[in-house]
Amino acid sequence: MSSCMELLREKGTTLSNDQLNACLNGIMHDLTVVKDANNQQAFIEMLTSVIRVLTPIEPATCYSNHPLIINVLRDSFIDFLKQESNETVEPVLTELSDFFQQRAAPSLKANNDTKQMLTDALVVFLARTVPGYTFFVFCNLSDNLDSTKNPLDYSLHALLRTLEDCKNGNSTVTKLDVIIDCVCSSTFINTFRSLHSNEDNLTDNQTLLLIDCVTNVYQYNNLDTVTYLMKSIASRMLPKYAQLLLEFVPPRKPTHIKVLHHFLKMLQFLAIDNDTRHEFANDHALMIDSLLAILQDDFLQEKNNDSDTNGLFDNTTSYFFFISLEFDLLPLIKTKPNVTKCMLKLTTAKSDVTQLNAYRTLAIIMTEDELKRLAEPEKITAVFIKHLNYSIDVIQQRRRLENLLLCLKSLVQHEQIRDEFAKSGSGLPLLIRCATESKFDSTVVKQRSLELLLVMTFNKQAENVIRNDAKFIAHIETLSHSQEVGLQRVAESVLWKLANEDSIKADTHEKQRQNESDGKISCDKNNVDVPSTNNQHEFDIMISYSHQDKQLVYQIGKRLEDDNFRIWLDRDNMYGSPTRAMAHAIENTEFVLICMSDSYKKSGYCEMEAHYAYQQQRRVIPLIVKGPYHADGWLGLLTTNKMYIDFHKISNFDEAYSKITQEISRYRGKSIPTMSTPVGNHGPAAHSVDIKPCLKPTTVVTTLPPRSLSHTLTLWSEDDVNGAIRFLHEFPKHPAEQHQQTITSQLLPKSLAIRAQ
Repeated sequence: MSSCMELLREKGTTLSNDQLNACLNGIMHDLTVVKDANNQQAFIEMLTSVIRVLTPIEPATCYSNHPLIINVLRDSFIDFLKQESNETVEPVLTELSDFFQQRAAPSLKANNDTKQMLTDALVVFLARTVPGYTFFVFCNLSDNLDSTKNPLDYSLHALLRTLEDCKNGNSTVTKLDVIIDCVCSSTFINTFRSLHSNEDNLTDNQTLLLIDCVTNVYQYNNLDTVTYLMKSIASRMLPKYAQLLLEFVPPRKPTHIKVLHHFLKMLQFLAIDNDTRHEFANDHALMIDSLLAILQDDFLQEKNNDSDTNGLFDNTTSYFFFISLEFDLLPLIKTKPNVTKCMLKLTTAKSDVTQLNAYRTLAIIMTEDELKRLAEPEKITAVFIKHLNYSIDVIQQRRRLENLLLCLKSLVQHEQIRDEFAKSGSGLPLLIRCATESKFDSTVVKQRSLELLLVMTFNKQAENVIRNDAKFIAHIETLSHSQEVGLQRVAESVLWKLANEDSIKADTHEKQRQNESDGKISCDKNNVDVPSTNNQHEFDIMISYSHQDKQLVYQIGKRLEDDNFRIWLDRDNMYGSPTRAMAHAIENTEFVLICMSDSYKKSGYCEMEAHYAYQQQRRVIPLIVKGPYHADGWLGLLTTNKMYIDFHKISNFDEAYSKITQEISRYRGKSIPTMSTPVGNHGPAAHSVDIKPCLKPTTVVTTLPPRSLSHTLTLWSEDDVNGAIRFLHEFPKHPAEQHQQTITSQLLPKSLAIRAQ
């Protein structure tokens, strides 16, 4: 051992800076001589000794910035990382990585060039250790990732996280952690951007990081592993990935298409889980414009005849579909130009996967008017039934089955789809299988299928099929006593809807007849004699809303309570049966606030509440609580001729809230003419006030000219007649309709055949 090494070993911690600098110069000279002699074994032994001598010394300024570290140690470390790992090299790599991480990290991070050189070498080395392992895991359908027994893996991983300023709290490291750090590294970003100047073929490092590492991310299938992957990567990288995507869309070079094919596969993988996707919804929203740039590109659509381009469309449509499932992002998606037109075009794509994703997205984003303009709603229905039939018995397709049911919940809000689904003959039996067979997960497949069946009870043909299936009725009677709250609620709701439909119609028709005979309600309701007091009701206001919109709804409810209104809100008033509680609230309230949004219209529970409020002739005040939103279909019919209070367009909560109290006062006044439009018009008759909670809004008021239907039928215009016919045709639950057959006691228990009190 040289004299410099001996001096450092004996007095290294007490040497002056000048003495330390002189020793380091001597050591660097000795290392250079040995390295130039091409004797790797001797060089490794000497390098190991140097590291051990330097480790106890406090890294003073002259030591931490000395060329010995910056040049010889760094370059040696990088050279070893480029070699195939072996028993000779691994010990010195471990020594070097520990030394850099524990003693020299501050000076390494201060020198950007050195930091990036080390980071790049580390990432490439670690990436080379991963593919074979995860391929084995994937083929054996096991995600049991034990912590690595190799100290080198931990040391390299710890150094990489230190260089990347990433929290390094784990005492162990798995291959999964290595994969995550590779695709989250600055090296990954820089390698991706190097495609800008790339030739026609990918380099080895580009293939390793942008294809192999990315593929490793989306190969896992264990729920815990997938969740860990998604959260780890999404929390660190989604905004950076959004910027990368923006730089490369629409792709033109085959290499770019190939890389984006796999990159979009990873991005859609990061959006699979509902809870994790929702947690990072705003970051996923950054991708929307780039995704549409790919899907709307004519060049790519014409070129869509090779595996990478097909894969790019498959993965892009899949990712876009997952994003569209976010209720908070749906209004944003609907504002994008030609998004529905784009998805309609993709329904004719060559790839079945792209077609299905396009149909699934259409199910989420289409409005009632867009669906009516669609020439073949039966085709959409047939596609979903086909894939339901394919997925129902294949366990590997369970996630697809869950998402199909979720999409159908959006689709069946539209009357045309309900009609086609009921007419198909095979759709309802598939839903009943999902709801009743024990192999399906009760909190996802069973509940979603039962919620679909609840919505289908609003279609007369489907209602008859459901009520006449004795086995199904017996099954949901059992579920109505389930300890699982979600199943219990939806099962009871289906039973209540079937059992009470006829008695509701009969009671409502009788009430209307009595009111008309007493002269309390005029035929066209243009003059409503409203009592100025409300003592005859248990509640002043019942609030009907989707729990997706609860933040603003709770804010409204709290304000109403502060103003001494007696409020029924299911957060506070759920005692015993939820369905009976809902019915009791509607029957015993003066006003019902309908809190409209996309999620409200898609909910069978909300539709049931809104219909019951209509049938009980409650005074309905419609609010738009999430927008932009336009009420159409059944919700548009129920709120026709009502004044909409829009909490979306402005951010002044007080001003929007005041419109609610004004409406209540208006209703409680006497002989106040209502604003009326033809009954066929599904849109708001007047008035919109906009607000976003917790922001500072402004008020926007829009008034449409009032129009009333004449008492004299001979004075009706052709538009009046057509509007009335359309109303009666599209709204079979109108109180004037004759009541239909009641469900028999053999099918339903007597306890549920009595209208809720």
